[in-house]
Amino acid sequence: MLASDWVLLSGKAMSSGTDTDPEDTLIVAIEVLDAAVRRRALQLTPRSAEGAALQAELIGRCIRAAADPEATAEDRRRALALAATGLRHLTDYLTSR
Repeated sequence: MLASDWVLLSGKAMSSGTDTDPEDTLIVAIEVLDAAVRRRALQLTPRSAEGAALQAELIGRCIRAAADPEATAEDRRRALALAATGLRHLTDYLTSR
């Protein structure tokens, strides 16, 4: 099941009986799927320069997310752990070239 399907079916995006716009529900589902894809991309070792560049960008996004003053301590911890994972995989790629 796709992450977007899970969000829609589980009621995470819109509980029954609310006046939530279906388009908003779709946006939330897409954001959840996007986050899942980005998380997975940081858990893999790149195989090309383009993949390494994407991973570097995603690592930067994680670091910026951790620096957000509105982020909770748990959000910061999670973002930095994900950045560290991505950095290990990026380092593997860079040192194997």
